[in-house]
Amino acid sequence: MLETGARACRYIVVNGQRRAVRLETAMWRGLGEIALNENTTISALCDLVDVNRSNASLASALRVFVISYHRLHDDGGDYEAPGRSRHDPSLRTIAL
Repeated sequence: MLETGARACRYIVVNGQRRAVRLETAMWRGLGEIALNENTTISALCDLVDVNRSNASLASALRVFVISYHRLHDDGGDYEAPGRSRHDPSLRTIAL
């Protein structure tokens, strides 16, 4: 069973500054999956989201980013579908 309320606080470097970010365990896992799919780091993803977010907190923006990314890439488990690049250029556009 997935514990949706379980949160973990991690210290990450975001745009050169050490920040504490508290997210649900599932969101940390989602960020890790995105980092693996995009051949990057969680910190680099956080940089991207931080630079492109509006008035939302970093934690909220990361949640929206993870959900948006997985919705855009949900193709029945076949991530490298024909005609789709493994590194999707839309990654930058979903980083609110």
